[in-house]
Amino acid sequence: MKRLLKKSRITLLSLLCIGVSVGAFAQSAQQTNPEQRIKVRQSLFQIVGWNCTRIRQNLEGQYDKEEVIKSAEVIAIK
Repeated sequence: MKRLLKKSRITLLSLLCIGVSVGAFAQSAQQTNPEQRIKVRQSLFQIVGWNCTRIRQNLEGQYDKEEVIKSAEVIAIK
C-alpha cells in the first residue's frame, strides 16, 4: 500500500511539473524574438526540473515538508 501511495505521489508530482512547464511556456511565447523565446523556455524547464528533482528526492528519501513547500512555490504560477 505504501509503495502504491508513493508511486501515486511521484506521478501526480510529475504531472504537476509538466503542467506548470506548459503554462510557463505559454506565457513566454508572447515575446517576439524567437531566440529569446528559446532561452526563456530552456531556463523555465531548468528551474522546474531542478525543483521537481528536489521534491522527488524528498519523497524517496527523508521527507522534509518545508523543502517540498519551498520547491513547489518556486514552480507554481500565481
